[in-house]
Amino acid sequence: MTEYLKTYQRRPLTDEDREERNRRRRERYAADAEYRSRERAQARSWAVRNPRGKKAQRLRVFGLTIEEFESMLASQGGRCLICREPMTLPAVDHDHATGAVRGILCRPCNSGLGFFKDNPEILSRAIEYLTRSSSGATSTTSSGPLSGPSTNEA
Repeated sequence: MTEYLKTYQRRPLTDEDREERNRRRRERYAADAEYRSRERAQARSWAVRNPRGKKAQRLRVFGLTIEEFESMLASQGGRCLICREPMTLPAVDHDHATGAVRGILCRPCNSGLGFFKDNPEILSRAIEYLTRSSSGATSTTSSGPLSGPSTNEA
């Protein structure tokens, strides 16, 4: 039996087989609370035992290795490319259309770009909005929320 186990090779899974297996797992995960709890505990345990593996798994989505990520972070001096603050929780910024990595940002700046839908026009309007007054605060005497700076010519 041990000789058989040493030589046994599974047949490669087809995409259809893999999708079917994953579908069944998702259904069981949704329906079986005990299974869900066991899977979560197992995932947490693995992440604690393999911190670099977990990080590598997250970076793989962007096509980066840990070494490439750390090199990018070092080339930026450990600072966010937008706010220039030191980063404690760096985030990979990428173009959602192409998937290309643009750089490493702090979480607030990366989230901010996402909230503005990575759209330079929207971001420019936000900058314009903030710079209407020198303090960046809005005035209650403005002529309306969508109008430009008021020009009270008498």
